[in-house]
Amino acid sequence: MGKRRLFALYITTTLFLTGCAQVDRIPFTYQRDAQQGNIMTQEMVDELRVGMSQQQVRTIMGPPAVVDPFRTDRWDYVYTMRPGGGSMEKKRMTLRFEDGRLVDISGDLRPSHWEES
Repeated sequence: MGKRRLFALYITTTLFLTGCAQVDRIPFTYQRDAQQGNIMTQEMVDELRVGMSQQQVRTIMGPPAVVDPFRTDRWDYVYTMRPGGGSMEKKRMTLRFEDGRLVDISGDLRPSHWEES
């Protein structure tokens, strides 16, 4: 009877410990694309112009991913994409407004016509 209990304890412990394992990729399984945040294309960003209103920017880019209730003059756009089984792609863009008008763009994407300052 002692060997049965020891064997049962061994099996139970093994099953519980497998739940603690961290497996990022299981071979031969389908992994779907994981996409989060605001989709940002260079074409969308190229439409942005200095002096645009917040509503015009929202029409082009969509609502910002991060809205700070204490700083309404700053909008942050974030996009992450992990193709199934691939490495993660991240894009970030920050727009600054003064008096409700676009004055600065910083981050990974910038309009191709934007003047460097």
